[in-house]
Amino acid sequence: MGKKELKLLKELFSAVIKKFTGETSSTIASGYDAKKQAHESRIKNSRFLNAIKNCSESIALEILEGGGVFLEEKDIFGEATLLLVAIRKHKFILAKRLVEMGANIHAHTTNYENALTLSIKAENEDLAMYLLEKGLPIRTEFLPDSGTPLQSAANLGLARVVAELIRRGADVNDTRGRGFDTISCATGPQGSVEVIELLLANGADVNSRDNGCGHTPLMRAASHGRLDMVEFLLANGADPEFQENDLEHDEYGINALMFAAKIGNIDIIKRILDTGVSLEIATGTINEKSRFVGRPVMMNSIRDEMSPEVASIDARLVSAYFGKTALWFAVENNRIEAARYLIQCGADTQIRDQTGDTLLAPAVKKKWLEMVKLLVPLCPSFHAQNNYGYSIYDYAEKNCPEIYKYFQSLED
Repeated sequence: MGKKELKLLKELFSAVIKKFTGETSSTIASGYDAKKQAHESRIKNSRFLNAIKNCSESIALEILEGGGVFLEEKDIFGEATLLLVAIRKHKFILAKRLVEMGANIHAHTTNYENALTLSIKAENEDLAMYLLEKGLPIRTEFLPDSGTPLQSAANLGLARVVAELIRRGADVNDTRGRGFDTISCATGPQGSVEVIELLLANGADVNSRDNGCGHTPLMRAASHGRLDMVEFLLANGADPEFQENDLEHDEYGINALMFAAKIGNIDIIKRILDTGVSLEIATGTINEKSRFVGRPVMMNSIRDEMSPEVASIDARLVSAYFGKTALWFAVENNRIEAARYLIQCGADTQIRDQTGDTLLAPAVKKKWLEMVKLLVPLCPSFHAQNNYGYSIYDYAEKNCPEIYKYFQSLED
């Protein structure tokens, strides 16, 4: 076929296409090119997303710098943009580059985590500060698993971020999220005294309570074994006599000293005892610092249900329905050195809990022979009966052969 015939054939083909579609062959070719380009872009985005998740940061950066990546592409679940995926995968240089190239810093995941909350969770202060400088506003809403950004930053000890969020108006006394205010979040295992100092300087309450069990920052610091925080909080007005105030919790009335005894931290026990707090405060008790709202009435109704015989079994039985002291918590958690120290400080070894059990009961039931040996000379006889007519000797005979054998040896 000659050139002339080929030209006529093309013109005929174009005329037919235009008649039936209204489009020229060049328009069709252009549409084909657009589809091809979109397909190539999808392939490149898929390669880039795979590099973010599975390759080194340098490889991901190389693909990005090669061009053709759609910055607002989401992961295969449609849950997070490329920027958010990069932060989740701790590719922080890549995340900054995406922002520089125009990625939307206001995007969020389907559960409302944005670039700021994810950078805080990743403990990257530099990226969090960079995003704030780029104009990302602080979030006022909270996330169920991490609270507000300020609470999350305080929990992780990110002092620079905490200071910047406060400067931008974050509320240090917000108790949404997990029910903790910010200073309580700051007393966790990763918190820092520097953050606590910042919060107190900006209006946080050193004796605040969470919305769950009524724990104070001092209680949380003691429970995490943070002597540095305990000392700082006490020096700044924390009250060691405050107790948990949730009647529905099985350790209702626990205080900071009891938390320290639970984990066996003798240094914290010593520091709290230096304040003059009583060793004989027990769970279930009410004092003027408990801040109960309507709860004394509930406590009275519980006491009224106790028979006079049960209530008078031991003069040392606390007027409540638990009766566990710091020593009790040390014993039931097998903190033998802490128990020994509390006994040396004068802790009452004759106390019974609400069922009439002595201190020997938790040690025997958990089969801690060395703790039993410490307590036997100090506690009421292992033949002493509880409110239900059973002794710990009876329990050992049926369930703890080694301890039962020890009891028998003492009677020979």
